[in-house]
Amino acid sequence: MKYVFKYMDIKISLSSENYSIIYYCINYFKNYFYCSVGDSKDVMISIDILECFSCGNNYVLETEEPFKIYVHRSDKKIIITNVEEKNYREFMRLIRELFVYCITLTKRCCFFHAACVTNGEFAVAIIGDKFAGKTTMCLNFLNLGWNFISNDKLVLVKNDNNIFCWGLPIALGIREGTKQLFTEKLNDLVIDQEDSRYYLTPNQLIDRFNIEVSNGQKLKMMLIPSFCPEARKISVTKMAEEEAINYLKNQRLESIYSDRKKINRLAAYSNDDSLNSLIKIPVYKVVINCENNNQLNDIIEDILKKEGK
Repeated sequence: MKYVFKYMDIKISLSSENYSIIYYCINYFKNYFYCSVGDSKDVMISIDILECFSCGNNYVLETEEPFKIYVHRSDKKIIITNVEEKNYREFMRLIRELFVYCITLTKRCCFFHAACVTNGEFAVAIIGDKFAGKTTMCLNFLNLGWNFISNDKLVLVKNDNNIFCWGLPIALGIREGTKQLFTEKLNDLVIDQEDSRYYLTPNQLIDRFNIEVSNGQKLKMMLIPSFCPEARKISVTKMAEEEAINYLKNQRLESIYSDRKKINRLAAYSNDDSLNSLIKIPVYKVVINCENNNQLNDIIEDILKKEGK
Protein backbone atom coordinates (compact mmCIF):
# COMPACT_ATOMS: atom_id res chain seq x y z
CA MET A 1 0.00 0.00 0.00
CA LYS A 2 1.16 3.55 -0.78
CA TYR A 3 0.28 6.79 0.98
CA VAL A 4 1.26 10.34 0.06
CA PHE A 5 1.96 12.90 2.80
CA LYS A 6 1.70 16.58 1.87
CA TYR A 7 3.12 19.54 3.82
CA MET A 8 3.00 23.00 2.26
CA ASP A 9 3.05 21.97 -1.41
CA ILE A 10 5.64 19.25 -0.85
CA LYS A 11 4.73 15.58 -1.24
CA ILE A 12 6.53 12.49 0.05
CA SER A 13 5.22 9.01 -0.68
CA LEU A 14 5.46 6.08 1.72
CA SER A 15 4.98 2.51 0.59
CA SER A 16 4.90 -0.53 2.88
CA GLU A 17 3.15 -3.85 3.34
CA ASN A 18 3.20 -3.15 7.08
CA TYR A 19 0.16 -0.96 7.67
CA SER A 20 0.98 -0.42 11.36
CA ILE A 21 3.94 1.85 10.62
CA ILE A 22 1.93 3.86 8.09
CA TYR A 23 -0.91 4.19 10.60
CA TYR A 24 1.58 5.38 13.23
CA CYS A 25 2.75 8.18 10.92
CA ILE A 26 -0.79 9.11 9.83
CA ASN A 27 -1.90 9.39 13.46
CA TYR A 28 1.10 11.47 14.54
CA PHE A 29 1.06 13.78 11.52
CA LYS A 30 -2.73 14.11 11.15
CA ASN A 31 -2.99 17.72 12.31
CA TYR A 32 -0.03 18.86 10.17
CA PHE A 33 0.28 16.78 7.00
CA TYR A 34 -2.47 15.98 4.51
CA CYS A 35 -2.48 12.25 3.80
CA SER A 36 -4.01 10.47 0.80
CA VAL A 37 -4.00 6.93 -0.55
CA GLY A 38 -2.46 6.01 -3.86
CA ASP A 39 0.26 6.99 -6.28
CA SER A 40 1.46 10.49 -7.08
CA LYS A 41 3.72 11.54 -9.93
CA ASP A 42 4.93 14.76 -8.37
CA VAL A 43 6.37 13.51 -5.08
CA MET A 44 9.77 14.90 -4.16
CA ILE A 45 10.91 11.79 -2.29
CA SER A 46 9.58 8.25 -2.37
CA ILE A 47 10.20 5.85 0.53
CA ASP A 48 9.75 2.08 0.28
CA ILE A 49 9.84 -0.07 3.40
CA LEU A 50 10.96 -3.61 2.60
CA GLU A 51 11.76 -6.71 4.61
CA CYS A 52 15.16 -7.05 2.93
CA PHE A 53 17.01 -5.39 0.07
CA SER A 54 20.20 -5.80 -1.94
CA CYS A 55 21.37 -2.31 -2.84
CA GLY A 56 23.28 -3.11 -6.06
CA ASN A 57 24.95 -0.24 -7.94
CA ASN A 58 22.15 2.32 -7.89
CA TYR A 59 21.77 2.65 -4.10
CA VAL A 60 24.14 3.61 -1.31
CA LEU A 61 23.75 2.30 2.24
CA GLU A 62 23.73 5.47 4.35
CA THR A 63 23.21 4.06 7.85
CA GLU A 64 22.33 0.83 9.64
CA GLU A 65 21.02 2.27 12.92
CA PRO A 66 18.30 2.11 14.08
CA PHE A 67 17.29 0.72 10.66
CA LYS A 68 19.01 0.41 7.31
CA ILE A 69 18.58 3.35 4.94
CA TYR A 70 19.49 3.06 1.26
CA VAL A 71 19.53 6.21 -0.89
CA HIS A 72 19.44 6.17 -4.68
CA ARG A 73 22.53 7.69 -6.27
CA SER A 74 20.65 10.00 -8.62
CA ASP A 75 16.91 9.91 -7.90
CA LYS A 76 15.20 10.98 -4.68
CA LYS A 77 14.32 7.41 -3.79
CA ILE A 78 14.90 5.83 -0.39
CA ILE A 79 14.56 2.21 0.66
CA ILE A 80 14.43 1.29 4.34
CA THR A 81 14.68 -2.16 5.92
CA ASN A 82 14.74 -3.58 9.46
CA VAL A 83 12.10 -1.17 10.78
CA GLU A 84 10.90 -2.61 14.08
CA GLU A 85 7.97 -1.34 16.13
CA LYS A 86 10.29 0.01 18.83
CA ASN A 87 11.81 2.30 16.17
CA TYR A 88 8.57 3.74 14.77
CA ARG A 89 9.21 7.08 16.48
CA GLU A 90 12.65 7.35 14.88
CA PHE A 91 11.10 6.52 11.52
CA MET A 92 8.52 9.26 11.99
CA ARG A 93 11.32 11.70 12.79
CA LEU A 94 13.10 10.70 9.59
CA ILE A 95 10.07 11.59 7.50
CA ARG A 96 9.86 14.92 9.32
CA GLU A 97 13.52 15.60 8.54
CA LEU A 98 13.01 14.76 4.88
CA PHE A 99 10.22 17.33 4.66
CA VAL A 100 12.57 19.95 6.12
CA TYR A 101 15.16 19.00 3.51
CA CYS A 102 12.59 19.41 0.72
CA ILE A 103 11.55 22.79 2.11
CA THR A 104 15.10 24.12 1.82
CA LEU A 105 15.28 22.91 -1.78
CA THR A 106 12.14 24.71 -2.85
CA LYS A 107 11.61 27.65 -0.45
CA ARG A 108 13.40 30.74 0.79
CA CYS A 109 13.32 29.97 4.48
CA CYS A 110 15.08 30.09 7.83
CA PHE A 111 14.65 28.13 11.07
CA PHE A 112 14.25 29.25 14.66
CA HIS A 113 13.87 27.58 18.02
CA ALA A 114 10.67 29.43 18.80
CA ALA A 115 7.05 29.25 19.83
CA CYS A 116 4.41 30.65 17.49
CA VAL A 117 0.67 31.26 17.77
CA THR A 118 -2.04 32.76 15.60
CA ASN A 119 -5.40 34.44 16.07
CA GLY A 120 -6.54 33.43 12.58
CA GLU A 121 -5.54 36.76 11.06
CA PHE A 122 -1.81 36.81 11.74
CA ALA A 123 0.95 34.97 13.60
CA VAL A 124 3.08 36.03 16.56
CA ALA A 125 6.47 34.37 17.02
CA ILE A 126 7.91 34.03 20.54
CA ILE A 127 11.70 33.82 20.45
CA GLY A 128 14.25 33.62 23.24
CA ASP A 129 16.85 31.63 25.11
CA LYS A 130 16.11 28.70 27.40
CA PHE A 131 14.13 29.57 30.54
CA ALA A 132 13.03 32.88 28.98
CA GLY A 133 9.36 31.92 29.20
CA LYS A 134 8.54 30.96 25.58
CA THR A 135 6.45 27.93 26.49
CA THR A 136 4.61 29.73 29.31
CA MET A 137 3.73 32.63 27.03
CA CYS A 138 2.69 30.23 24.25
CA LEU A 139 0.34 28.27 26.54
CA ASN A 140 -1.15 31.49 27.86
CA PHE A 141 -1.97 32.56 24.32
CA LEU A 142 -3.64 29.17 23.76
CA ASN A 143 -5.63 29.67 26.96
CA LEU A 144 -6.82 32.99 25.57
CA GLY A 145 -8.22 31.32 22.43
CA TRP A 146 -5.29 31.57 20.02
CA ASN A 147 -4.34 28.61 17.82
CA PHE A 148 -1.02 26.80 17.71
CA ILE A 149 1.77 26.81 15.15
CA SER A 150 4.96 25.83 17.01
CA ASN A 151 6.65 25.60 20.36
CA ASP A 152 9.99 24.22 19.26
CA LYS A 153 11.12 24.37 15.64
CA LEU A 154 9.66 27.21 13.59
CA VAL A 155 10.08 27.46 9.81
CA LEU A 156 9.79 30.99 8.41
CA VAL A 157 9.12 31.00 4.68
CA LYS A 158 9.45 34.09 2.50
CA ASN A 159 6.81 34.56 -0.20
CA ASP A 160 7.01 37.83 -2.13
CA ASN A 161 7.21 40.52 0.57
CA ASN A 162 5.69 38.46 3.38
CA ILE A 163 6.95 35.91 5.89
CA PHE A 164 4.77 32.89 6.68
CA CYS A 165 5.05 30.67 9.75
CA TRP A 166 5.07 26.87 9.68
CA GLY A 167 5.45 24.51 12.62
CA LEU A 168 6.44 20.86 12.66
CA PRO A 169 4.86 18.02 14.65
CA ILE A 170 7.26 17.93 17.60
CA ALA A 171 6.40 17.04 21.21
CA LEU A 172 6.03 20.02 23.54
CA GLY A 173 8.47 20.07 26.48
CA ILE A 174 7.11 21.64 29.67
CA ARG A 175 9.03 22.45 32.85
CA GLU A 176 7.65 22.13 36.37
CA GLY A 177 6.98 25.84 36.88
CA THR A 178 4.96 26.08 33.67
CA LYS A 179 3.05 22.89 34.49
CA GLN A 180 1.93 24.35 37.82
CA LEU A 181 0.36 27.31 36.01
CA PHE A 182 -1.90 25.00 34.00
CA THR A 183 -2.70 22.26 36.49
CA GLU A 184 -6.25 21.81 35.22
CA LYS A 185 -4.98 20.75 31.80
CA LEU A 186 -1.56 19.28 32.67
CA ASN A 187 -1.83 17.85 36.18
CA ASP A 188 -1.72 14.17 35.12
CA LEU A 189 1.43 14.45 33.01
CA VAL A 190 4.30 12.17 34.00
CA ILE A 191 7.80 13.63 34.18
CA ASP A 192 10.52 12.43 31.84
CA GLN A 193 13.36 11.33 34.12
CA GLU A 194 16.06 12.01 31.53
CA ASP A 195 15.59 15.79 31.33
CA SER A 196 13.07 16.52 34.13
CA ARG A 197 10.43 17.83 31.75
CA TYR A 198 6.87 16.86 30.89
CA TYR A 199 5.96 16.15 27.28
CA LEU A 200 2.78 16.61 25.28
CA THR A 201 2.44 15.27 21.76
CA PRO A 202 0.89 17.73 19.30
CA ASN A 203 -2.35 15.73 19.35
CA GLN A 204 -2.50 15.84 23.16
CA LEU A 205 -1.89 19.59 23.16
CA ILE A 206 -4.73 20.09 20.69
CA ASP A 207 -7.15 18.00 22.74
CA ARG A 208 -6.29 19.48 26.15
CA PHE A 209 -6.38 23.13 25.10
CA ASN A 210 -9.23 22.68 22.58
CA ILE A 211 -7.27 24.37 19.80
CA GLU A 212 -6.24 23.78 16.20
CA VAL A 213 -2.95 23.75 14.32
CA SER A 214 -3.02 26.69 11.90
CA ASN A 215 0.07 26.54 9.72
CA GLY A 216 1.00 28.97 6.96
CA GLN A 217 -0.01 32.14 8.85
CA LYS A 218 1.48 35.54 8.01
CA LEU A 219 4.01 36.75 10.58
CA LYS A 220 3.00 40.09 12.09
CA MET A 221 5.38 40.54 15.03
CA MET A 222 7.99 38.82 17.20
CA LEU A 223 8.04 38.85 20.99
CA ILE A 224 11.10 38.23 23.17
CA PRO A 225 9.87 37.26 26.65
CA SER A 226 11.84 37.94 29.81
CA PHE A 227 10.48 36.55 33.07
CA CYS A 228 10.57 38.90 36.05
CA PRO A 229 8.89 37.79 39.33
CA GLU A 230 8.73 41.40 40.55
CA ALA A 231 6.92 42.73 37.46
CA ARG A 232 3.48 44.04 38.43
CA LYS A 233 2.41 44.48 34.84
CA ILE A 234 3.70 43.57 31.41
CA SER A 235 6.20 46.07 30.00
CA VAL A 236 6.98 46.22 26.29
CA THR A 237 9.93 47.82 24.49
CA LYS A 238 10.42 47.84 20.72
CA MET A 239 13.89 46.86 19.52
CA ALA A 240 15.72 49.05 17.03
CA GLU A 241 16.09 47.46 13.58
CA GLU A 242 19.85 46.85 13.83
CA GLU A 243 19.56 45.42 17.34
CA ALA A 244 16.66 43.21 16.27
CA ILE A 245 18.36 41.74 13.21
CA ASN A 246 21.57 41.03 15.17
CA TYR A 247 19.52 39.29 17.86
CA LEU A 248 17.67 37.20 15.28
CA LYS A 249 20.92 36.20 13.59
CA ASN A 250 22.12 34.79 16.91
CA GLN A 251 18.81 32.99 17.49
CA ARG A 252 18.55 31.46 14.04
CA LEU A 253 19.15 27.74 13.70
CA GLU A 254 21.59 26.81 10.96
CA SER A 255 19.76 23.54 10.56
CA ILE A 256 16.78 22.18 12.46
CA TYR A 257 18.32 18.75 12.79
CA SER A 258 22.04 19.51 12.69
CA ASP A 259 22.65 17.35 15.76
CA ARG A 260 20.90 14.28 14.38
CA LYS A 261 21.32 13.99 10.63
CA LYS A 262 20.64 10.46 9.41
CA ILE A 263 21.30 11.11 5.73
CA ASN A 264 24.18 13.51 5.28
CA ARG A 265 23.55 14.18 1.63
CA LEU A 266 20.01 15.36 2.45
CA ALA A 267 20.95 17.90 5.10
CA ALA A 268 18.77 21.03 5.34
CA TYR A 269 20.03 24.53 6.10
CA SER A 270 18.67 28.04 6.55
CA ASN A 271 19.32 30.73 3.97
CA ASP A 272 20.03 34.39 4.69
CA ASP A 273 17.51 35.80 2.23
CA SER A 274 14.54 35.17 4.52
CA LEU A 275 16.47 36.26 7.60
CA ASN A 276 17.21 39.66 6.08
CA SER A 277 13.51 40.06 5.26
CA LEU A 278 12.70 39.89 8.97
CA ILE A 279 14.04 43.41 9.42
CA LYS A 280 10.55 44.61 8.37
CA ILE A 281 8.88 42.64 11.17
CA PRO A 282 8.60 44.53 14.50
CA VAL A 283 10.40 42.86 17.42
CA TYR A 284 9.39 43.62 21.02
CA LYS A 285 11.01 42.77 24.33
CA VAL A 286 8.33 41.73 26.80
CA VAL A 287 8.97 41.66 30.56
CA ILE A 288 6.34 39.44 32.10
CA ASN A 289 5.26 37.84 35.36
CA CYS A 290 3.20 34.65 35.44
CA GLU A 291 0.43 36.49 37.27
CA ASN A 292 -0.21 39.07 34.54
CA ASN A 293 -0.36 36.86 31.45
CA ASN A 294 -4.03 37.70 31.00
CA GLN A 295 -2.86 41.08 29.69
CA LEU A 296 -1.37 39.52 26.54
CA ASN A 297 -4.30 40.22 24.22
CA ASP A 298 -4.37 43.87 25.29
CA ILE A 299 -0.62 44.12 24.74
CA ILE A 300 -0.94 42.78 21.18
CA GLU A 301 -3.74 45.24 20.43
CA ASP A 302 -1.62 48.12 21.75
CA ILE A 303 1.32 47.07 19.58
CA LEU A 304 -0.89 46.88 16.49
CA LYS A 305 -2.17 50.40 17.15
CA LYS A 306 1.40 51.68 17.48
CA GLU A 307 2.37 49.96 14.22
CA GLY A 308 -0.67 51.48 12.51
CA LYS A 309 -1.99 48.09 11.45
